[in-house]
Amino acid sequence: MVIVIFLILLMGGCHAANITPFKESSLELTSREEEEQQQSSDHLVVWTHQNIFENSLPRYKEKYPNIQVDIVTEKPQNLVEKYRKSLISGVTPDLYVIPDDVLGEFSGITGFENLNEKPYYDKAFFASRPKGLLNNYIDSEDKMYAMPLLFFPYVTYYRADILEENGYPSDPYHLSIFLNNRDNWMKLAEDLQVKQQYIIESEQMMLEMILRTSSFLDENYDYVGKHEAFQTITNAATDVVDKGLSPHLNIWHEQGQTAINNDQLVMFQMASYVKDSLKVWAPDQAGKWGNYDIALSFIRC
Repeated sequence: MVIVIFLILLMGGCHAANITPFKESSLELTSREEEEQQQSSDHLVVWTHQNIFENSLPRYKEKYPNIQVDIVTEKPQNLVEKYRKSLISGVTPDLYVIPDDVLGEFSGITGFENLNEKPYYDKAFFASRPKGLLNNYIDSEDKMYAMPLLFFPYVTYYRADILEENGYPSDPYHLSIFLNNRDNWMKLAEDLQVKQQYIIESEQMMLEMILRTSSFLDENYDYVGKHEAFQTITNAATDVVDKGLSPHLNIWHEQGQTAINNDQLVMFQMASYVKDSLKVWAPDQAGKWGNYDIALSFIRC
């Protein structure tokens, strides 16, 4: 299953001293004093790109009425820069929530708490997540600095009405079988491109799909990028560029959402929760979008 993951990164009380390079700077001292004043056992600060706590927060407050919880929401395109700047200044929240695909931006930074030990480790909570998923976030020293909080299946979204108008399967089952073949996928992409309609956001997104299901290294750290599954997708991505089949869009940006509204971006791969976003981006297209599990597509390994 292909999934999108929201991760938690937990900052230790005064651990930011390990990550700031300004040891002789008065700015560093001022920031440290401000942070220590903000830190309190009855105050929890969470920075997130999406407020996923709306439903659970009331229950938390009911159980812990003396805890003040501040949820600070940051735009997805700004969160990496803001998070990294906070680590440098030392003025940090207690919890960072990030999409899985930006986790690499924080590699090599110290100061995070090990979530694989007490008081953070909770057997029941960890048991509710697939072991294979958790193992992706445990290092060689059995430490875990980020853990999956929410995970969603990835699906292929498509405009069923437009595919049907062009003589292609429109129901999820038959379409998934048809597009599990690279040649069929390329034919659909070429036919629709003539009408300035596209079935991917960009060739980069095709490659990103590989990394959501596989790694270029196996468990023995042997390179597997030359295996057939990888080569099929990378070759297809090259063909997409050569044939001008990529609109170079991102659905989280205004141009991408405009392309959806204008019937230009008629297929893309994204997490299942985007179904609700489509209703906001393109309300006039209600009932016209279908979806199926991306694991049934050739754009995966």
